[in-house]
Amino acid sequence: MLLPEYSTSPFFVLDNGLNPNIATAMAALGYPIRSVQEEFGNPSGAVEDPTIINHIADFYGFRGVWITKDMSSKRAHMQLIKSRRISVIWIQQQSLSTIQQHRIITYGITGVLQDLTETNNPIHYLVKFHGVKNRERITYHREH
Repeated sequence: MLLPEYSTSPFFVLDNGLNPNIATAMAALGYPIRSVQEEFGNPSGAVEDPTIINHIADFYGFRGVWITKDMSSKRAHMQLIKSRRISVIWIQQQSLSTIQQHRIITYGITGVLQDLTETNNPIHYLVKFHGVKNRERITYHREH
């Protein structure tokens, strides 16, 4: 299989549980990101997690980053994620506005882009939104 030209650079795939318009807007600004809907050409976004994981591994390798807020997939698919060696940004909160999703995704991508250029291994991050309106902050930590 001929891999895409960008396979040596970090590339992000935004899960179907997050607003796909965020990926479209960020891609227009030059971020290396697509939504699952765009990546698979499926407007409904109905793509199973193992299919997404395998696709990211096949096309992007460990520099392919799945961004998801589906924490149940962490338990259900961690063995596949580790064996396929993909990177993941886990967003802990389930109920986020589009603006909050955009902020947390931008913040997560910024950290991961730097780290992925300095390693040959997949990276897993847990990103959290803290606080209340007007006093919000975002934290992330690298998981081992």
